[in-house]
Amino acid sequence: MAGKLQKIIVCIMAEESTDMTWHQFHKDASNSGYSPSTAPDSNKIFWESDVIDAIGSSSPVVAEAKVFVNCDGCLKALDVFNGSVLWSTTIPETVYDLWSSPSYHAGNVFTSTGFETNCINATNGDIVWTFTSSTGSEGSVNGGPTIADGRVFINDWDGGHYYCLNEDTGQEIWNFSVDGYSQGTPSYDDGNVFLTSYGYGTRYSGHVYCVDSATGTQVWHYGIKQDCCGSATIHDDVVYVTAYDFYGGGDLFAFNKTDGFLIWQRKIELTDATPAIANGNVYVTGGCVGSSSGIISPLYPSDSTCYNFMWSSPVAGTSSLAVIVDPYDEINEEDEKNNDFSCQVTVIAETDPELLDNNDWTQFQCNWLRNASSVSSAPTVVPNVLWKAGQEGDVDVTPIIAGDTFYVYSSSGYIRAYNKSEVTLVWSNFTSSGLQTSIPACGDGKIFATTQDGDLLALDAVTGDEHWSAHLIDLSLECPITYYDHRIYIGEALSGGVADKHYYCYDDLGNRLWAYTKNDTAGFIWNGVSVVGDYLVYAVHEGLLVSLDRCIGELVDKINLNNSADASFAKEGTGMFRSSLAYFDGHVYTTSESGQEYEFVWKVGFDENTGHFLDDGWSTQNGFSTSTPVVYNGRVYVGQGEHGYTGNLTCFNDTDVSLIWFYYVGAGIKSSPAVSVQEDNVYIYFTSAVEDGSLFCPKDNGTEASLRWEYNPPDDSEHILQGAAISDGNVYFGSDGGYLYCIVDDDWNPWNNYESVDGEVITTSELYECYSCWKNGSPASYAGAEITTSRLFRVFSAWKN
Repeated sequence: MAGKLQKIIVCIMAEESTDMTWHQFHKDASNSGYSPSTAPDSNKIFWESDVIDAIGSSSPVVAEAKVFVNCDGCLKALDVFNGSVLWSTTIPETVYDLWSSPSYHAGNVFTSTGFETNCINATNGDIVWTFTSSTGSEGSVNGGPTIADGRVFINDWDGGHYYCLNEDTGQEIWNFSVDGYSQGTPSYDDGNVFLTSYGYGTRYSGHVYCVDSATGTQVWHYGIKQDCCGSATIHDDVVYVTAYDFYGGGDLFAFNKTDGFLIWQRKIELTDATPAIANGNVYVTGGCVGSSSGIISPLYPSDSTCYNFMWSSPVAGTSSLAVIVDPYDEINEEDEKNNDFSCQVTVIAETDPELLDNNDWTQFQCNWLRNASSVSSAPTVVPNVLWKAGQEGDVDVTPIIAGDTFYVYSSSGYIRAYNKSEVTLVWSNFTSSGLQTSIPACGDGKIFATTQDGDLLALDAVTGDEHWSAHLIDLSLECPITYYDHRIYIGEALSGGVADKHYYCYDDLGNRLWAYTKNDTAGFIWNGVSVVGDYLVYAVHEGLLVSLDRCIGELVDKINLNNSADASFAKEGTGMFRSSLAYFDGHVYTTSESGQEYEFVWKVGFDENTGHFLDDGWSTQNGFSTSTPVVYNGRVYVGQGEHGYTGNLTCFNDTDVSLIWFYYVGAGIKSSPAVSVQEDNVYIYFTSAVEDGSLFCPKDNGTEASLRWEYNPPDDSEHILQGAAISDGNVYFGSDGGYLYCIVDDDWNPWNNYESVDGEVITTSELYECYSCWKNGSPASYAGAEITTSRLFRVFSAWKN
């Protein structure tokens, strides 16, 4: 019956707060929600009170053989044995069906309703003191008082404040301003109080604060894109909070209590519930739409400290799933047949990675191994712009390609998808504007990208709609995203200086699985990982290579390339590591830099079965480089050169690191090369880091490299900082001029291709045939192209040279 308090079990609480008492909202000052006390194993009603206008969304507390209940306009004390009213004290009426719950401590009951916080004698209902807040228009609406350390912590809801009062006198000690509404019931642990707020549609609607309980000074703060409408729970140095966006899904967060570092994050149903902790698990209900009314109550258990799965199937395939409700038939129902449910479920092996087509280029340097060599054809003769697409901002990351669609991200803040064959815009999604150096990745039908605000996004690859977003840090990210086997990996950037920084792992549903901490590092810029079997391998800015278990984020091995005790080819003063690791045949490859003239290319042995580094490899001086090497057919190709300097594309022997050749250009090569292998011929594509930059295509002729072509975009005199992607015979790259280019072979010339009589060499008879086409106005054979005077001259020059 509405307005009645139903009593399930009688348990007389001692006046002293203990593990067995339930004196405050969610049991205690830490909002633990757990009691070791026994509880009923049936729904038998022990007693039922008279109609007392009890507020259904407010929780009762029990102490001194009484049940204290917030009612409409009063606090009532009921006899714990029979539910009779012992006393009633007037307090302000409810606002918005008030959710605030009373609290008991040391012989008094505390309430926060309207603008008043009252301390009431638990024995007779007399008011001991009253505190009246002067901020906000509604007063306390949802969060109740928390009592700890001789202090009372309350809120004023739309006033955006939390208050700390003296427990004995009600005198204000301090107040703390939050962003948005101060809705939660504070939680207390170890000298700090933990607060939540939400802001209705601001950039970061939800907030979690840790505040010194004695001084009101902020210890740490974490902003969340969803609304934090519930309260925090503290357990074993971890803070648990839920958040939701009112009209979408919800999340469960676990933070380090000391510094606010996000330990893990899990997608759940939308909820404003306060988590409960028991037996190492976290329990939280979910399913509210816009508010707490109409709650559906699924229960989400997960490991409270690291979000481990509770169970898994050892093999893939079809299994039977059975669910039994009320196994002892203690609940009377009209239909008892719906208690048993069974079905067949298909378990997909977690470690099955997606298969890539030869024409896919789904992340930086093609795939998760960063090998950037493709059997897809690419332009080798004369470059021709098939099309260019304006992006309204600098294009400083390589495009990614999956199937018939390519994706580009620019400093305008837009991620755009184009049809690869028709070159039509499929969708466009704005994130945040600014220099973008984190290359997106594609997988599982999603595009993963970062924002200038430190968010990781998942967009639908077909529609561009946002699936989810996760906030990593308050600064931009500068690493290429790596996707493999339903997991996304990315590291923190250089912003913020030397500090403890992290490499993160999220699943493709937006749950943080782990974060590995590197102490005292500048961070990670362009340091993308390679995924090698069960291991994640990457370079740290200061010269350390790290191997982690890719599933759980635990350290497997590390090697210091500054230390000869770790590797015989180590060097003192390795410089800064600002490139990704490429993996090939039992070794990882990378580069380092410390000025134009000095630093190294590295090859380091790596056991893919154990995840350990081996003292097997080499290092060689090659000058400044942020280029990720490409290894093919016993050769290592790598760029060299800084902004404002000259540079080389260098080819080393993979076995003995002897120099095979270098190709000089008048600009630094900061980009990573891409390789196309066609009929056993190797073509390399790279860009120059200079104003009015170009895209180059040299061919590896064995002992030297010859330039096949150079494309310098007309009317685009800006830098070209990143490299190129190869797909379906075309090369894609962007520039700071704000364009994405698609380069194809200009195949008007049938006399210099592989199918001609003398291959690429122009013979006298071919020159004469070209002249005849020009003179007679007839099209070139096979190609069917018009031979203009300019084209005739190009054929003549090729013949002459």
